[in-house]
Amino acid sequence: MTSSSPTLTTTTGKVAVIGATGGVGRFVVKHALKKGYAVVALARSKEKLLQVLGKDDFDRLESYARGSCDDLTKLEETISGADFVISCLGTPSGQEPVESGTKNVIATMKKVGVKNLAMISSCGVGDSVKQAKKNAKVFMYVVKPLFLSKLFQDLEEAEKVCKKENGLNIVRVRPPHLQDKPGKGTYQWVEPHVLKLPGGAVAAIPREDVALAMVELCDDTGTAFATSGDKGPSLFPMGS
Repeated sequence: MTSSSPTLTTTTGKVAVIGATGGVGRFVVKHALKKGYAVVALARSKEKLLQVLGKDDFDRLESYARGSCDDLTKLEETISGADFVISCLGTPSGQEPVESGTKNVIATMKKVGVKNLAMISSCGVGDSVKQAKKNAKVFMYVVKPLFLSKLFQDLEEAEKVCKKENGLNIVRVRPPHLQDKPGKGTYQWVEPHVLKLPGGAVAAIPREDVALAMVELCDDTGTAFATSGDKGPSLFPMGS
């Protein structure tokens, strides 16, 4: 466990954001711009992107591509020349498949020579199931099976796609329940086998703090979970 950022190696500052209008993606764009990164955003709707970012941040984008992960031309336009790709794919209804989108993102990254990827997954996926069941019982035993089973299966398959890759630096970011409340600007990375959360942390975190953590993967400080290869740390709020 570490409360600092697990970093990926990057020496320049261009970030491609996939799913830029989503609940996490919009904050990824804002945090990246605030930190001074050049940002390229992929989103289905220019109007919605302008709405969620505001005109000032929208105008600060290096560029914007209108499309989805099904459009390989737009993906290449977004990812080419980036140092880091942050993928915020996924909807509760499962209407935008994460697995197929992740496959296309990775294929495009390999085609254009971009190596660093952070993708949002969830605590309760892969080897973090026991951790989630220990710390988020209602979510895992009620909310997930009743409302999110399709999304979680999709995330499982998307993570398998990441695990098969060689030559890319991938972090599968696994937050617990996402909250629509202002971020606190703090978070901690917890290895998935840790069942007792440090500091009595709760299994819920604001989307804004998840976005901050993903952007800070681009920074050159902290502990590297994946200077090469693929890792899946959980992400929790700081405890008391």
